[in-house]
Amino acid sequence: MPAMVTVDCWYGNGELSIEFRNPEGECDVTVTDTATGFTLTDTFDSAIPYTIYIGTPQSAVITLTTEEGNTYYGEIN
Repeated sequence: MPAMVTVDCWYGNGELSIEFRNPEGECDVTVTDTATGFTLTDTFDSAIPYTIYIGTPQSAVITLTTEEGNTYYGEIN
């Protein structure tokens, strides 16, 4: 049976916010603007809420890779 995903991710006013309900250690985030190919990357501690300014992409792909070895994907459309 699949596990319940416990990551909340939302976008507004140019900022992407991420919050893990169950922390998974250090997390690498990559946000790629699908129109331009521009990519932002950062690392954060998943034990605390995190926000990164990404501007206003028309669409983007979000990848989160955790210290525990899990990878999560999301999109902005």
